[in-house]
Amino acid sequence: MFKKLIALLLVFILAIFPCQISTAAVDANMNAQMENVYTRALAMYRQNTGDSSFHGNCGVCISYILSVLGIDDYLGGFRGNQWFYAYPEGMTLGKYTVVKFAGADCLEQISKQYGTVSNLVVSYTHQTHYTNENPGAGHALFINHMEDGKLYFTESYGMYGVPEGKAHVMSIEEFRSLYEGWYGNAIGAIWFSDSVAPTTTEAPTTEAPTTEAPTTEAATAEATNPADSPSNLLIQNVSSPVTEIEKQANPFPNSFPYQVDEENHFISQIPEKTNAKQIRSFFVETPVLFLSSDGKGMNENTAIGTGDMLRFTQTGDQYIFCVSGDVNGDGRTVSADARLVLREVAHLSEKPFAAEALFAADMDQNGKLTSADARLILRQAAGLAKI
Repeated sequence: MFKKLIALLLVFILAIFPCQISTAAVDANMNAQMENVYTRALAMYRQNTGDSSFHGNCGVCISYILSVLGIDDYLGGFRGNQWFYAYPEGMTLGKYTVVKFAGADCLEQISKQYGTVSNLVVSYTHQTHYTNENPGAGHALFINHMEDGKLYFTESYGMYGVPEGKAHVMSIEEFRSLYEGWYGNAIGAIWFSDSVAPTTTEAPTTEAPTTEAPTTEAATAEATNPADSPSNLLIQNVSSPVTEIEKQANPFPNSFPYQVDEENHFISQIPEKTNAKQIRSFFVETPVLFLSSDGKGMNENTAIGTGDMLRFTQTGDQYIFCVSGDVNGDGRTVSADARLVLREVAHLSEKPFAAEALFAADMDQNGKLTSADARLILRQAAGLAKI
């Protein structure tokens, strides 16, 4: 009799609380999957860099997670407030399509329109608590899954009681309340969808040529970095990877004061100490992204160096900066740059200058590298000449 009562009681409990029990099981399974993905991403990061934590590198963390999930193999990352602009709407990455939702209510928009989704990146404007520590960097995080108004995610920053790499489950309302207080309003969210059809233009055909869809960041960076060129060759002979269609479309405004080489995708005649914020002021209505020479996002208050890049996020086109006299890419014109030029002219360099370094070193713009360029760099370093 007692056993029958226990059985009836269990049936009664299951009849009343089936959803709670089922939800707890789903959450536990989802948490385990998220932490496994994070652990694998961190292991790859540790192997590549030697670092044991993603703390302070939220954008890089997302890139590694995307690689582990087989979405995108680019490991350079972007700053938190650049992630939303890094991938154009409709861009395809294998079976995945980029779908973007702008604004602070981006998660509500996605939930209302699609309900259950996976693989989201949310990008924030700035860090309200730590703007002096990391100015202009913003924040971004990867949301593994959204379902029934709940978000399942891991966090790379490890602050405010949200431990790094641990699974978290929050309602959209709770999430917004916390993260807007910490990082300001969301710029928007990127959804790497495997269920929404791509909206990008089809590949070019012989009947009606169209611009190719943008490639991934890694492929773009490789395509737009010209091969090293011997200093005794005319710079204009550097081969260009861009298509004829791309050459015809000049994305630069008429007011842009610097020299643009469409053949090689270089921006030259840039004075030292010019920063990305100053360059951005010429692109009021055009979304652009600034990348350092190693492909990572830049702090826009930092001086641009030779080899840094400007990326047009809507097309994926990239241009390489060539700062006048800055041969080593540190953003300064100093006597050390002149010595590098002299060694190159004397064929004593360990390897030939990269094409962008040639552009930066060619002070008299005659297409050749000579000792005269080294003298002009010294004069500029001494404050006796300016471009």
